[in-house]
Amino acid sequence: MDYRYQLFALRQTLGVVLLAVLSALLWWAGYVVWAVLTTLALLYVLCLIVRSQRNLNEKFELMLKAFANEDYNFRFPVKGRWDYTTRHLNALMDSYSRTLGNNQKKLVERETFYKLILEHVNTGIVVADEADRVVQCNEKALNMLGLSALVRLGQLNKVGDHVADAFRLLVPDGQRRLSYDTPHGTREMLLGTAVLKTQQGCLRIFTLNDLRAAVDERELDAWIKMSHVLTHEIMNAITPVVSLSASLLEKKDRTPAQFQEGLSVIYNTSQGLLAWVENYRRFSSLPTPVPSLFYVHELTDEITALKIVPETIQLENKVEPVDIMLYADKHLVRQVLINIVRNAVQAIGENVGRIAVVAYVRKDEHVVIKVCNDGAPISDEVRQHIFVPFFTTKSNGSGIGLSVSRQIMALSNGTITLLPAGTGGWNTTFVLEFA
Repeated sequence: MDYRYQLFALRQTLGVVLLAVLSALLWWAGYVVWAVLTTLALLYVLCLIVRSQRNLNEKFELMLKAFANEDYNFRFPVKGRWDYTTRHLNALMDSYSRTLGNNQKKLVERETFYKLILEHVNTGIVVADEADRVVQCNEKALNMLGLSALVRLGQLNKVGDHVADAFRLLVPDGQRRLSYDTPHGTREMLLGTAVLKTQQGCLRIFTLNDLRAAVDERELDAWIKMSHVLTHEIMNAITPVVSLSASLLEKKDRTPAQFQEGLSVIYNTSQGLLAWVENYRRFSSLPTPVPSLFYVHELTDEITALKIVPETIQLENKVEPVDIMLYADKHLVRQVLINIVRNAVQAIGENVGRIAVVAYVRKDEHVVIKVCNDGAPISDEVRQHIFVPFFTTKSNGSGIGLSVSRQIMALSNGTITLLPAGTGGWNTTFVLEFA
């Protein structure tokens, strides 16, 4: 507390006590006139103190009402000569008011900042309280849902009979696919939710992501890359055929031997193109998976029994726990593993090396199978294209092995990824994850 305020309060108290004592002594000594004057002075001082206290109480009441109305612009006079207590408390209240006002401005600025972010993200966001009242909803969510405004989750029944229930029944930190019909066709959404606990209760934060748009973008990119590969391969096959045919037609003194040689080249090139088209047919017409429940160690044992790994390469199988079971098409998953192990054998070549097939279960109950090898690492440039159909760095490769593997994993509700070189001490690590 300000020492000047303490000094003023001490002087005020001493003054009242002295006046009271003096008045009492004068009354006791019989000086009536002086006793009356000092008593009046004492009463006057006490009235000033009471008045000052009442004035402060009124100011406190005014300040509290202003705070209740979120008005922090009030100010009290801090100048004056005779009432230091009032001036001091006025200054404290003004300082408190300015501090709250500045905090309020910061909160408003922060709220505006977050609202701008909310409106410019490419994800629909809906925030609802425990009574299904929508407390926040960005424009992206309204556009996705085809609504002009959203006040309660019950309004989502306008979008589809099941949409409101999908929002209400979604478990915290869960995700689910959500589809509903619009005038422009069926929309596929990925609905997610999180829960935020506040002093007023729990808020549910829903996120909406357009699955079709994301898939279309990836598919378009894949088709563009594949069209480049198709064009390249077809041109490589057709160009020499056209050139040789034109050369044979232009020659007037062509011999049967030249005809035979030319037709042989054309035949071999055509056979290569037919084989390439057959690979394309295999890529574009995968069989429908027939899932069943099986032990993962059965797959690793079969890979060992196939003898596709030469003796110069050590093959390690590690399945922990040994009773891991997987629900998928066993034949298709085996095809993926065989393809990755063969690629590992080719990467090691004639050198002495190691291949490890490791399977385990994550905390989220996803089954993970890793295939690692210490062969030549895959360069960053090649890594970007290894899953592109018909992309290959091998002279006699078809370029469909990994792209078909990715398709099989997608059909099996799983993913295949390539980890950075050096992860876990291995040059190459492919990860198969099954949800």
